[in-house]
Amino acid sequence: MRNPRFPYTSAARLGAPDTSVAAGAAHEENAWTIRAKCLTFIRSCRRFGATTDEGAEAVGLSNHYASRPRFSELRAAGLIFDSGFRRKGRSGRSTVVWVAREYAVASAVKEDRHG
Repeated sequence: MRNPRFPYTSAARLGAPDTSVAAGAAHEENAWTIRAKCLTFIRSCRRFGATTDEGAEAVGLSNHYASRPRFSELRAAGLIFDSGFRRKGRSGRSTVVWVAREYAVASAVKEDRHG
């Protein structure tokens, strides 16, 4: 079951083992910092947007797996949206290009919230 505090916490899911809860609590401050850095970077990209790979590199993370949860949290909070565009990521596959709310097209915002 999803944590009802998501996306405002990176804490473990409800009913998770105590070790998962402790790990989530230990990383909470770091998650807030990374989330803020990712949002700042995405906003700096304006309409061009950013992928999770680009975000990870920009904020100094070793790989996109560390930035993906932060992008998910930002999307759930309504701060970033799928631009509808795709770019090649490190894997060579197409990845979502995310844009900050202020640069999202109104139709993308509606679709992302209700789609």
